[in-house]
Amino acid sequence: MNHLAIVLLAFQLTAQDVPAERQLSPVDVVNERNRALNAHELEAFMATYADDVSVYVYPAKKLGDGKKHIRKIFALLIETKSVKTVVKKTMANDGFVVVESVNTVGKKTEEGIAIYEVRGDKIKSVRFLRDKIRAKRTDADAGS
Repeated sequence: MNHLAIVLLAFQLTAQDVPAERQLSPVDVVNERNRALNAHELEAFMATYADDVSVYVYPAKKLGDGKKHIRKIFALLIETKSVKTVVKKTMANDGFVVVESVNTVGKKTEEGIAIYEVRGDKIKSVRFLRDKIRAKRTDADAGS
């Protein structure tokens, strides 16, 4: 066997032994966020957000910017283990993930939709729709 063939074979075998770093999909990032929230792991939860994340009430009412804002909203809820989310449906398109969920904070439970914009492996923005779902279901129920 010639030397070039031996070198190529050795390189191929070595390359197969080293696992490639797998980039998380946008859905993976949001699933990790929800897993960390339910496990009450604040730092793992925070790690899913970009440093300059923006938080909105849909469509464009800005609630705040940055991880500091996210921490302010969720830290006490996570530390006291008084928050839980159950995902009902997930849809994704490009870097956007839409999640319909049932969210419990303390003894209060409500349905909600969140639209996450994910860039790389971080949540860049999130838009929450909560009252819209309740109002739509109430209207639909009234017509029955």
